[in-house]
Amino acid sequence: MLLWTLLWLLLSLGKLIEVALLWRGGAILLAQITFSCWLFFFISSTVLAVHDVFFGDNNLALKSEIDIVGVSLPSSSTPGGARTVILGIPKRTRRFLVWRIVWSASTIVSIVSIIGTYIALSQARSVEIFLARTISQLVWLALKSTLFHMVDDRERP
Repeated sequence: MLLWTLLWLLLSLGKLIEVALLWRGGAILLAQITFSCWLFFFISSTVLAVHDVFFGDNNLALKSEIDIVGVSLPSSSTPGGARTVILGIPKRTRRFLVWRIVWSASTIVSIVSIIGTYIALSQARSVEIFLARTISQLVWLALKSTLFHMVDDRERP
């Protein structure tokens, strides 16, 4: 799994082509926003990949489990239902604090970058910059969709 993660991280370096084209096209602000957003997610992905190597689901030495009790709760008109106890469910790596921090920061970065992108696009001097940005976003969407369908376990990063 780590090999696939490294491969996709290396493929994401293709985003730098878009940054260079935007920079050469005179859309300096848009290039800076695009690069900053890409850099944040590249570093975050690298940190999460390294974290999963040491603390991930496949690390048997650190594997922890939880027990779940499932029950239909009673109300004033109905009695409680059958109780189910499930023992030994492995904790998911996405419950670690580092994942929650990255998700929170990603939310902020995404909101700021979307607003900044719209502001930068409104100041763009040419239609070519708008088209380059739109085409690159469609390519990234296709690549992300391809990755999503290639991954066996969609719960894994």
